[in-house]
Amino acid sequence: MDIIDQNVVVAFCKTQELIGKKRGLNKKKIRDYLFRRIYQKWGIYIKNCINYNFFAFCFNRTYFWKNYLKNLLFFNENNFLLGKNILDVGCGAAAASIAVISLLTMAEKKQINVNLVDKSKRQIYIAKKLLNEMCINIESCKTCYFQFDTEVFNELVIFSYFICEQKENFIELLFINREKFPYGFVVIDYYENIKRIKKYFDEHNEKNIKVTIIKNRLTKEIMDYIGEDKVEVYGCYYQGKSKS
Repeated sequence: MDIIDQNVVVAFCKTQELIGKKRGLNKKKIRDYLFRRIYQKWGIYIKNCINYNFFAFCFNRTYFWKNYLKNLLFFNENNFLLGKNILDVGCGAAAASIAVISLLTMAEKKQINVNLVDKSKRQIYIAKKLLNEMCINIESCKTCYFQFDTEVFNELVIFSYFICEQKENFIELLFINREKFPYGFVVIDYYENIKRIKKYFDEHNEKNIKVTIIKNRLTKEIMDYIGEDKVEVYGCYYQGKSKS
């Protein structure tokens, strides 16, 4: 298991300084560990219940930094995927969008426009607050379920956790509509879901899907916020015609 990349450590710490204390996303406390235990047991119900908005703040306070770190690691390794815009699907508190902008800022590259989609009004509200705090331009935001009805997606589309579980036939729809993603798409999810996506694409003779697996030991400064001493990231990406 490798030691975490120093670029990721710097980006993580800078973001924590900007929004951690201001937005209540501070170090792990007993309440956060209790919520984690509850979520581990009842997570499927919480993700799908009609009162999900009620759990949004607790979820982000407990998991935001871990999700942010996973996105940092993924896009630090696959920075060639980034273009002029991103569409953050199932954005939650916009951990993926913030990670992308953090890396681009460190590389002194021009910021890209962010488009947000989430089924939770509360999550969209939190995401907008955090992005505004970091002076990140929000091109659009929608409170809705993601649909594959757009003719072409003119940005890199990032699917965050749980999409595979929440949307019926997600992998099949992703494959059928893959030509709608000329700038590609990314899925960061559990290992089993990433394997399912890769297997489905391979079985249908589509070779433009690539898997990324990252396993890192964490520094003490990051451990304090993650509550763990290591992190594992499982993701895959599809490169559309404009990037291949």
